[in-house]
Amino acid sequence: MQKSKIRDFIEYKFNDSNLDFTIARTLIYACDLETYIPAIVGKCVALLQQNQGMLYSAKEFYAMGLFERNADKRHKFYKRSFYAGYEPAAHKVWESCNDNNDKYIKKLAFDLVPGACVAYGDKLWNEENGLLNLKSPCLRFYKFASAQNYIPGIERIAEFIVQKMVKTLHFQCSDFQFLKMFG
Repeated sequence: MQKSKIRDFIEYKFNDSNLDFTIARTLIYACDLETYIPAIVGKCVALLQQNQGMLYSAKEFYAMGLFERNADKRHKFYKRSFYAGYEPAAHKVWESCNDNNDKYIKKLAFDLVPGACVAYGDKLWNEENGLLNLKSPCLRFYKFASAQNYIPGIERIAEFIVQKMVKTLHFQCSDFQFLKMFG
C-alpha cells in the first residue's frame, strides 16, 4: 500500500467517531510515530491506555512512552519496546536513563544500546589508561555502537585508528621525518 493511501485511511479513521482499539493498533503500526500528526497518534494512544493489558507490539509500547508524562513509566515503556525489538526505542531508553549506575550502563551496553556501548567503552578505556590494542574490550563496544551508525562510536574507532597509525609511523620513521609529515 502506498504511503498516501495509508495516510488517507488514517485521516479518514481519525475523523470517524467510532475509532476502536483494533483500528487504533493498526494506525499505530502503519504510521511513523516520530513524524506523524501528534493529534492522531495521541488519540490512538488514549485508546491504547484504556486497554493496557492488551498491548503486545513493540511499537505500541513505544507510542505509549511518547505520550506518558511520568518519567519512570515512560522509561519502562521504552525499555519494553526496545526489548521487544523496536530499534528506535534504544535511543529513547538511553535518553530517559536517569541512573548513571555502572551496573545499569553495563546491562544496557550488553543489550547493545549504542549510547550505553560508548559510555561503557569509555569506562573500560579509562581503566586501560587510554591505551588500546586490537583485543581491547572497549573497542568491541565501540564497534557495536558504530555498527548501528552511532556517531560517537564511529569517532572512538577513528581515534583508535589514528592512534595506532601515529604509533606505527613514529616507530618506522625518525623523529625528523615524523614531524615533517605531521608538523
